[in-house]
Amino acid sequence: MAELSKHGHMLAICQLEKSFAGKAVLKDISFSADQGEIVGLVGRNGAGKSTLMRVIAGCLRADNGCVDRGGQSTIGYLPEGAPLYEELTPRAGIEFVLGAHGFARAAQRKRVNEILHMLELDGVAGQVVQTLSKGFARRTALGMALAPNPDILILDEPFDGFDPIQKHAAANLLKAISPKKIILLSTHSLSDAQRLCTRLIVIEDGQIRTDSPPEALLSQAGGGSLDAAFRKLVAGS
Repeated sequence: MAELSKHGHMLAICQLEKSFAGKAVLKDISFSADQGEIVGLVGRNGAGKSTLMRVIAGCLRADNGCVDRGGQSTIGYLPEGAPLYEELTPRAGIEFVLGAHGFARAAQRKRVNEILHMLELDGVAGQVVQTLSKGFARRTALGMALAPNPDILILDEPFDGFDPIQKHAAANLLKAISPKKIILLSTHSLSDAQRLCTRLIVIEDGQIRTDSPPEALLSQAGGGSLDAAFRKLVAGS
């Protein structure tokens, strides 16, 4: 597949399968996404969302199928419960990521300051991570994923530990940067998904149950709330 679609960068997932200890976790997963889309993965615990994101990010090898990340596209990945070097500061953590991506020192300094300001980390930029609250630590991890200005941004529960004000600011940030990126995120909050995502992919038992805009999902399920639509899709209730 080509690096760019008519919409810019693209991501294509084709017939992914993954098993652990003989148990199938991903079963024939296929979908694609274009630049400008924010695609939400929603499903119950154990449905396969995190495994799918790890495969797409290149951290886990699939048993079968393929992931086309668009040739030279840069990936930014925030895993759930992302581990951080606790002795590093937010500034040092972001600098580390930029150094790994080959940013020159002057470009590093500029980008670090942009990320710190973007995520309102300026006030804690020099504190070691182990002294930070969960929300600040999680914002630091998000900043590290955003640092190289990736074409494809993969976020597993990005708002975990955020208070309502932090969550609102982070969601607005993702919306603001989304026109030039593909953003794939998982969340347990259907209200967050409805507010933020252009598409929702509902995964149940390692399979895609539906892939549609939030409003279409509501329509398919006969109206009502997104919570009710989700329950009907995954549990038949």
